[in-house]
Amino acid sequence: MRRRALTVGLAGAGVLLVAAVLGIAYLAGGPDFAPTPTSCGARGESFEVRCVDDVPYLLVDGLPFPTDFDGVDHPVQALGGTWKMRVDPEDVGVAQEWFRDDLARDAWRDVQVPSTFNTAQSDLRDYDGPVWYALRFRASPRPSDEHFARLAFQGILLRSSVWLNGERAGSREGGYTPLYLDVTEWLRSDAENTLVVRVDNRPTWTSLPPRLSNHHRPGWAAYGGITRDVLLEWLPAQYVFKARAHTRFLEDGRAELALQVLSRLRGEGPPFRLSVRVNDPAGEVVGDTWVSDPGSTGTDDVILHDFRFVVRSPRPYRPDDPALYRVAISIEDRDSKHSVSFLTGLREVRVRDGGLYLNGEPLFLRGIAMHEDDPVHGATRPQAIVDRDLQLVRELDANHLRLSHYPHDLRTLRTARSLGILLSEEIPFYQVGTGLLQTPRDLPFDRFGLRQLTDPTLLSNAQRQLIEMIERDANNPALVLWGVANESYSFGEQAGRVHEWLAEVARAFDSTRPVTMAELTTSIPALDSRRTASAHMDVVSVNLYYGWYYGEISDAGPALDALHARFPDKPILVSEFGAGAALGRTDADGVWRAERVFANRTYSESYQARLVGEILAQARARDFVAGVSPWVFADFLCPWFPSNPVPGFNVKGLLSRMREPKEAFRLLQRRYGEIRRAEP
Repeated sequence: MRRRALTVGLAGAGVLLVAAVLGIAYLAGGPDFAPTPTSCGARGESFEVRCVDDVPYLLVDGLPFPTDFDGVDHPVQALGGTWKMRVDPEDVGVAQEWFRDDLARDAWRDVQVPSTFNTAQSDLRDYDGPVWYALRFRASPRPSDEHFARLAFQGILLRSSVWLNGERAGSREGGYTPLYLDVTEWLRSDAENTLVVRVDNRPTWTSLPPRLSNHHRPGWAAYGGITRDVLLEWLPAQYVFKARAHTRFLEDGRAELALQVLSRLRGEGPPFRLSVRVNDPAGEVVGDTWVSDPGSTGTDDVILHDFRFVVRSPRPYRPDDPALYRVAISIEDRDSKHSVSFLTGLREVRVRDGGLYLNGEPLFLRGIAMHEDDPVHGATRPQAIVDRDLQLVRELDANHLRLSHYPHDLRTLRTARSLGILLSEEIPFYQVGTGLLQTPRDLPFDRFGLRQLTDPTLLSNAQRQLIEMIERDANNPALVLWGVANESYSFGEQAGRVHEWLAEVARAFDSTRPVTMAELTTSIPALDSRRTASAHMDVVSVNLYYGWYYGEISDAGPALDALHARFPDKPILVSEFGAGAALGRTDADGVWRAERVFANRTYSESYQARLVGEILAQARARDFVAGVSPWVFADFLCPWFPSNPVPGFNVKGLLSRMREPKEAFRLLQRRYGEIRRAEP
């Protein structure tokens, strides 16, 4: 049989076992993992974690990282629209000071922001490297001398540097959570401003997702650009930056809504009043209170206020009744008033007795995994695209969406919240340390296994981005699980400790949700039984590809039994399974030879449907399985598959890239409907 390029879990058993033995042997020479603080006192290149009365908050580039507030009353100027863009294939832009460019040269072309520069239909589809964006704009008026200007980028892939009027304002590693910069010093209120952003979509050894070998590209399109909204905000000196709601159902049928509010005072401040009001889904006030504070004579001060509200007739948030409560917070002194609000729900997620429970009721996640990928828009998610895709999720009769493999656009999270689609969200700590099992002839050995998994810079990036994800989205009641990794190296005690540390970071910032990571199966029990990360998770998630990359479809059930024997007290999620299928192909069309699978695959719709249906049946036959999320919602752009029936696309989607349903979509739709109707 001809040898092929290998990926974790995608190889023949013999070759993979040799690679695993090499990896486990190399483990002995790996560095010791020395965990850093998970909460108070944690520090990185651009961030630190501080605490007020043991409540942590995150400072990035000197600014507190904020909660996602649905409503604000401070001035917000959207900077989307027509920008200038320039490609920098020789990476000379910084040296030549393009951030001072007059933008009049032909090298700059018009582009819409937000957008993705290398979509499937773009002339830059295969481009990796720096791209520059520039905008001339006039800022909205400054409300008062006490206000400061905060520039917010909701997403820039994958790393960025920002200049305002020729002055460097900041930089960032990571593109799936927001970047906030205080630009008051450089912003001109009485003249035109020039904002320049250098973006770079190339993974590095310490980025998220990381490079795994010298020429590695991740398992989805390495999209680039200013892919999400850009905002300029004027914030008062005294403002609320964080609010966190927690629910506890009481034995008498009432519910307690606990609220922590953190405000920041820049400089000295007079006495102030902080007010909180809670409205139920019908708009009725169910909580209303206020406190006063003497203010501060210090330089900068963060103040914590705790509130408790008892809701007498609560409507719990659940998929069939996504009841939302609005929390409004105002902080007012003699000079200014600042108000924010957000939507949340009354609900509890618990792991107990080996099961997953929502509001005390057993929960089975009828899920689907999704990438941010569209053939026209790439990673950018206009509201119309979000609405289209989430309506298809509802048509599938799914109640859960795995946001793979990174924090998704706020539009997706907010829309899913209103539709009652439960969510799990994860950071792109993706296949870290698995380079030897990816492309062994293209790997520096000092980047494999623990050598990469314990890299301090990579772990610092992971910690910051994990905290940012949680701080942004923790009030969203649709979110039921935090994910800290996907298919990363997990052999041996030290690898387990790395994943335990990541789980503890998540729990330090949100103790109300279970934590998980997606482990990989390889069909080799001697290998799979030595993975150590799941022991430190609340929920065991497993990616298994029986019947496609290895083994037979019928092997999935025994593999789940073996996993349950290792973790009898933990619920198990089948976080990935599936098969490639091209729209319209049948088994009669014959074998299609492509990358990463052996030569007997037809890529037919019928085989994909049979695999999805049979593995779902095996999962449902086991009470310890708390849910499934087939891979994947729709075909997506991926460099790993140039010879697939749809070249350059991963075709495991239940929908085509144009959202045309395959046979597996209709089958899963029927099965999910049957499961829903059988639930109590």
